Amino acid sequence: MADFDSICEWALKFEDSTLSGKVEVLNDGAGATRFGIASHEHPELGGPASHFYACPAAEALGLAKGYYRAWYWNSFMDQVADDGVASVLFDFSVNSGQSRAVKVLQGLLNVQQDGDFGYHTLQAVNAYPGSLAAQLRAARAAWVAQVAQDHPNDAPYLKGWLRRAAAVFPNGNGVF
Repeated sequence: MADFDSICEWALKFEDSTLSGKVEVLNDGAGATRFGIASHEHPELGGPASHFYACPAAEALGLAKGYYRAWYWNSFMDQVADDGVASVLFDFSVNSGQSRAVKVLQGLLNVQQDGDFGYHTLQAVNAYPGSLAAQLRAARAAWVAQVAQDHPNDAPYLKGWLRRAAAVFPNGNGVF
């Protein structure tokens, strides 16, 4: 079944390639960001002066993994048979929102597109004949390309989004 720990660490490297835990303020309106977790997007963490943003990097990495599990993974994800599919869905969820990622997946599966990764979606994922991970990567790339076209202010991010959408788990050579 899907291996959260290795998939999460793989995805976290898109957010912090060395897993250094450095807190950054990127002038993108997101506020303090650590391991891809922005204080503006997650005020429940208490802002830039909170424990998460101030604690040692190793502790923050453990906290980040816990947050990612709570926000982007659920018990059904543990039951996905293919780590390739689980990794694409998880990273797509982290980067673009879980509901959006699940709806794109559900569109590929021809099941109700409600954005909820539940029992029926899980059954369709695990019964899918063929390379669902590759199809989901392609659908994700098409979706981010459309976002950049519809929102020209986001166009500078497209190259990075496409690189991330094309990444295959496990990468093998450590290059993202």
